[in-house]
Amino acid sequence: MRKLYTTLYIALCLTVLCNLPGCTAVELCPEAEHPHVAAIITEFNWVGYDKDGCDKDGNKVIPDKVNIVASRILNTWRAHGIADTQNNTVENGMSAPIITDAPDTDTPDTDTPATDDTPAAETRTDESGSTEAPASVPFRLKGGEYNVFATNAHEGLSIDSLHCYLTHSQANVDTLYLHLAERKRDEVPALHGLNLPDFNPTFRYIENIGRRLFYGINQHVNIQTGQTETLHFDMHPVNQEVTIKFRIRKADSRDRDNLPGGENAQSREDLSSKIKIEQVVAEISGVCGRINISSAYLDTTNLYRMAFPFDMTKAEPVEGDLLTTSFSNTVYTLGIIPSTSAGLNVGKGIVQIAVKASILKKDVTASTEDDEDTGEEEEKNRLSRFFYVAKNPRQTLLDAKMIEHREDGKAYLRHREEPVVIELTEPIMIDVDKLVNHQDEDTWEEQGKDDNIDIEM
Repeated sequence: MRKLYTTLYIALCLTVLCNLPGCTAVELCPEAEHPHVAAIITEFNWVGYDKDGCDKDGNKVIPDKVNIVASRILNTWRAHGIADTQNNTVENGMSAPIITDAPDTDTPDTDTPATDDTPAAETRTDESGSTEAPASVPFRLKGGEYNVFATNAHEGLSIDSLHCYLTHSQANVDTLYLHLAERKRDEVPALHGLNLPDFNPTFRYIENIGRRLFYGINQHVNIQTGQTETLHFDMHPVNQEVTIKFRIRKADSRDRDNLPGGENAQSREDLSSKIKIEQVVAEISGVCGRINISSAYLDTTNLYRMAFPFDMTKAEPVEGDLLTTSFSNTVYTLGIIPSTSAGLNVGKGIVQIAVKASILKKDVTASTEDDEDTGEEEEKNRLSRFFYVAKNPRQTLLDAKMIEHREDGKAYLRHREEPVVIELTEPIMIDVDKLVNHQDEDTWEEQGKDDNIDIEM
């Protein structure tokens, strides 16, 4: 009988316990109603530049927006924000916000990376069909100890595997790469409207972002909830400045004894001064397009080329020589792999320059008409063509030590305070005879050789 009572008592106790609410279901402090978070603002120190992010010439070099990626060390949790470098505010990026300030605000699309000057949320369309930008959501972090890094955020630049890193706690930071966008040839702004021969078709194009890339990291940051926390970053320049310099000289090598027009004095005139340099564009191959964010090693399995125009208004005449003009332009790269041999004129590490020149038809004929064409009519009466030049700056790139090869077999980007200067020693000759007769068109001349080598298409 005692055993029966004991059994019934245990059964009754189990019944009562099973019907009691479990303690894990009790929300003593529901996060949805009372979230334990900290509002985030930023403060940037642009290493090597003034407090406004300008270089010594007063040119602004810093980005308008910066990616902020935070990873909590214990109880792993990660978030992404977009910081405004002008006012130091931070908006939520491609990670789902902890809370929203407006109940009717759509949650940003977490599958779309934020790369331009806007968060990754889509625009909304109202009943009238008009669109409006989504309301921004302030960036917030949960309490805890974090490692945080910051880098540029704008069009043409992305962080590979960022979404996976944010949503999978086991993903390692070593999987993140800063990646310049690939571009088809007809998508490259510097080549728009130009039907140029492709002398180096092995390499695809990447975005020429035309600015400095910066990177900053802040480790073991303690975030206290219930207040505003400031993330401080020392932003170091990552990519390298490369300056391309050369001269263009106008010439007239025509055989004046055999020019049309007989004794006409105009036909025997040196016409070099009447040549017009209309456009100059260049490209360089062997450019790296991806760099590991964690360790700064380069992805050299895929190399690219980058095209860039030259500003004609910044061309400078050479002192004492009215027929020669100097051109210069600076690009920013993630490193350039030199050519394997100084004797090569295609492949990686090759600079190509295309120069469009023209001259009025009447200047090279025996015409004695005094009327002058203006505007569009003059342009129709111009003879024009492109001249092509290539240079292999292998030794310049090796001496610059832009890339360091380590024992682990990887190539690492080295920062240089001074730009790498690639200069063509001999001027690019624009000759009236070749301009008029289209001699050697669709070929290039290789600079730096005793004998010029023409590459036929």
